[in-house]
Formats: sequence, structure tokens, C-alpha cells
Amino acid sequence: MSVLARLFKIGQAEANSVVDNLEDPIRMTEQGIRDLKRDLQA
Repeated sequence: MSVLARLFKIGQAEANSVVDNLEDPIRMTEQGIRDLKRDLQA
């Protein structure tokens, strides 16, 4: 694996980590419930 490929993988891992920390599990669950209710009404 080249150095650039390794650096790219590290960048991807860091970006995923940042996104994971921004997501609130409770809010994500509530949004999922709202989406399901909307789908059932449609």
C-alpha cells in the first residue's frame, strides 16, 4: 500500500470519527420514528 493510500485511509477514518461524534443517538432514533410515521401515512 502506498503512502498516499495510507494517508487517504487515515483521513477517511478521521472524517468518520468526527461525523460519529456529531450524531446524537436519541435524535437519530426520533428522526427515524418520524420518517417511519410519515412513510406509513403516505
